Order: sequence, then structure tokens, then C-alpha cells
Amino acid sequence: MLVLLAAFARDLALGFQTFILTAILVPLISLVLAPNMHRLAMFLMRKKI
Repeated sequence: MLVLLAAFARDLALGFQTFILTAILVPLISLVLAPNMHRLAMFLMRKKI
């Protein structure tokens, strides 16, 4: 993923490269972590009640 970004955005400003990387990684991280975060939230809610 980072290699593709480096090849694609070599001449772009660093801020724009960071923006592109964030736009790609944040949704992917959310998709991966969402089920685990939901499971943890449900576990904590059961313990609290």
C-alpha cells in the first residue's frame, strides 16, 4: 500500500500524501477493528449493568 502511494504521489506535497494515506488507512482500520470494538463494548455494557 505504501509502495503504491510512493509511486503514485512522488511529486505531490507531503501534506497531500498524508491526506491520501489517511483517507485510505482510516476506513480500512475501522473495517478491521469495528467487530472487535463492538464485542468489547457489549462485554463492558453487560459487566456494568
